Amino acid sequence: MQAAVHLPQVPFAGPATELPARARDVVDAAGDLGFVAVSANDHFTFSTQWVDGLMLLASIAERAGPLELMTTVALPALRGPVAFASSITALAAMSKGRVVAGVGPGSSAADHGLAGLDWSRRWQRYDETLQVLRSLLGGDGVPAGLRFYAPADQPTAVLTDVPHVQLWPASWGSEAGLRRVAAHGEGWLASAYHTSPDEFGLARTRLEAALRRRGADPGGFGHAVVTMWTYVSDRPETTRRILADVLAPALGRAPDALRGRVCVGSPAECTRLVGAYAAQGCRRMHFWPIADEVEQLELLAHHVLPGVVQ
Repeated sequence: MQAAVHLPQVPFAGPATELPARARDVVDAAGDLGFVAVSANDHFTFSTQWVDGLMLLASIAERAGPLELMTTVALPALRGPVAFASSITALAAMSKGRVVAGVGPGSSAADHGLAGLDWSRRWQRYDETLQVLRSLLGGDGVPAGLRFYAPADQPTAVLTDVPHVQLWPASWGSEAGLRRVAAHGEGWLASAYHTSPDEFGLARTRLEAALRRRGADPGGFGHAVVTMWTYVSDRPETTRRILADVLAPALGRAPDALRGRVCVGSPAECTRLVGAYAAQGCRRMHFWPIADEVEQLELLAHHVLPGVVQ
């Protein structure tokens, strides 16, 4: 199983103005420690300050070297699929590595409200967004006959002479969500704190069946578990504080609902959780250190990942 790292976007520790510098340190450490990719998420509003993910990825693109750059996930239906495609292909032009557009419909009614969009129509809009993105990232224009988007009279600003940007839709594992992944994507993103290793394994099996029904090869289809909130520590009081005082308020969930679903605990506990995902066929995990990012990546690289049975 490959390991990737999520860039710091939320000021859990220290002011938000320090996050870009911390992101640069994360990229340097990720490359040195053998991680394969760096990623960033997307919200218009959150329980605390939030650094824009696309801007953060652009700020480290030249520094990332061979590391893959990934959105996990971005909200093209809210940003507009043409504007998002323009940004993500510009990121591909800046980057020396691959770029993957992980996308979702948006799980926040508040985000939709800020974008001036009707929350009740999010699935219809998202379905069209996936069609538009597939066309634009494939070098074509906006397809005709859509409800929410119209083809342009002139070519769009989406770059076509850049390396191919893969499209990976996100789903928590519903039947409808996995059908969208099979129909539109080149990979699947699952959210760690919305699932478990067993639930991930069942969803992966259903996705592979959906791919076979469409004549696609599941073996060539990427997938990853993302937003794996991470804090590795041998001090139980520290991990209890991280869960109760940091993550639970930020995510609006009870600490007990997060325990065992996020990589917050001792090295042995984290190894068991990550290993359980690997046993279910997870091909990549994106770790999001809550604080002390470089130290946490070192702990993962030296004390967690070596114990994961592939």
